[in-house]
Amino acid sequence: MIVKFRAVYLCGFTALFVCLAGTPGYAFENLTPWRLFVEHDYAAARREALRELASEPENHALQFVAHASACRLNRRIPDSVAGLEKLAGAESASPWAERAALELGRLYLLRDDLAQAADWYARAFVAAQDDAVFRQAAIALNRILRADDFLASVHTELFHQVRTVAGSGAADRRRKQRRGRLTARIVRFYRSNIGPAIGQRCVLHPSCSEYFMQAGRTHGVLGLPLIADRLVREPGVAARAAHPVQIGGHVRYADPVEDHTFWLRDVK
Repeated sequence: MIVKFRAVYLCGFTALFVCLAGTPGYAFENLTPWRLFVEHDYAAARREALRELASEPENHALQFVAHASACRLNRRIPDSVAGLEKLAGAESASPWAERAALELGRLYLLRDDLAQAADWYARAFVAAQDDAVFRQAAIALNRILRADDFLASVHTELFHQVRTVAGSGAADRRRKQRRGRLTARIVRFYRSNIGPAIGQRCVLHPSCSEYFMQAGRTHGVLGLPLIADRLVREPGVAARAAHPVQIGGHVRYADPVEDHTFWLRDVK
């Protein structure tokens, strides 16, 4: 009964989101190096990553953003390629090691070096703990091996695995792309037209705009009540100051989407 009541309560705040999204009291943006990288602002991402690396030189996330951004801007920067290779070869089970391997696969693919690209994508595929990296590596590797018979013969067993993964994920990728399209447009409009005017005010991680993006990609239209719920809860979460995390040199309070989706099982 309580769960169903909360579902109705959350849906009731869906319309409220449209009004609150542009209200100065509800801030959305945390311009971290990683977010700048995801938004394809590679020059700014590299600049911010290098600035923060001065105080956190062993931070793998910052190392990845600095090197990957440089490679996206210029594919032939030896130091950045070497930096990604070092990060990808790190013995610790860092999620940034598998992302570095994925990025190297992309880099060598753009250079038309299919053998090197296949090797790095294979490494990312085998080592991946992150589902997104796992699927991206599988899709890219599947395309390379289908296009090159020799490489397919070298990676015979792996070819069967990636073909299965790539095929099973195609429908799911299309569905998520459709779900996230409208959400992405709303967030892009906010970030380019509203966010700069009201400044950075959100103290939660992920920021409200990123929270909305994640909720929309995963849950479609039900992302609206989720973000409405986040906006209503934000002052209380900030006041409790529970689960602090360091993001870009600032203290934020963790409040991930998955902590608030239990009611969706009943709705769906």
